[in-house]
Amino acid sequence: MKQLEQPTPITLWQVNLLRVGYLVMGGGLAVYKWPLLVDHEPWSLAEGTVECLLVGMSLLALLGLRYPVRMLPILLFEVTWKVLWLGVVILPSWLDGPLDAATREQVGKVLWVAIVVAVIPWRHVVESWAMAPGDPWRRASLAEADAAVRTSASAPARERRPDAAGCHRLTYGWPPPALARAPRDSSVEVATNVTVVRVLLVDDQEPYLRAMSAVVEETPGFEVVGRAMAGEDALDLAVMLLPDLVLLDVNLPGIDGLETARRLRALQPSVVVLLLSTYDDEAGESFVSESGAAGYVTKAAFGPDRLAAAWTGS
Repeated sequence: MKQLEQPTPITLWQVNLLRVGYLVMGGGLAVYKWPLLVDHEPWSLAEGTVECLLVGMSLLALLGLRYPVRMLPILLFEVTWKVLWLGVVILPSWLDGPLDAATREQVGKVLWVAIVVAVIPWRHVVESWAMAPGDPWRRASLAEADAAVRTSASAPARERRPDAAGCHRLTYGWPPPALARAPRDSSVEVATNVTVVRVLLVDDQEPYLRAMSAVVEETPGFEVVGRAMAGEDALDLAVMLLPDLVLLDVNLPGIDGLETARRLRALQPSVVVLLLSTYDDEAGESFVSESGAAGYVTKAAFGPDRLAAAWTGS
């Protein structure tokens, strides 16, 4: 059985620890640097550049309170430049003799970075960036989606049933009781009569798209009809391809997976959206509740058996 090779999942408590790091970094800079923007002596070019850089970093760090994992590079930048400064500037000075009072004070401020070092999930960082495949050098072509549109006419027809208002809705065999899920619209009928489940894949990393595609194609009764690397593209393809199932990464550029899921449900109330990410199941329940998706599966656990079980509810 093929499985998606994924970094170690980040637990909810690790995510909240990251927020502590962002608060220390962003809050500290906000307290000391923001007032200087409106009340300061004339700056030299170098001083003005540094002060504006630090204020900008504080804003991004505070954004990390909302998006802890996505903003990890800010914390890594903070750790990197301070470790370099301590090693390249301070260590030689200290070896040459005692540090003066101003330097010791600055060193004390910089050493607060120890808190940031402590809250970063280093194993995840190494597996995600040092060991994982890199991003493609060019955006994936939509030729695959265009080919799917040309061949969709030959795909088995899906049964449609009229609802109480006389409108026809697509019917599906979903949701599985084993997965966390949000309440579904009771007006959408459920059945297990889809001959071939048409799947749209959405992930911003080409290697994971290929891995998900392999899992779907290995699962009998499922076929990939399109792929997207951003939420906006996923919405366009969903309207064009009418997939039965959307496998949707939570972390996407532009509009994220949760907002994409909400818009997909608004565009096509009967489409099944299954969220995937590296977060644990506890975080996944929150994602499902917030987005209205049908369920959540960690990428590490996603495989043909889980896909088939999810659709049939067995």
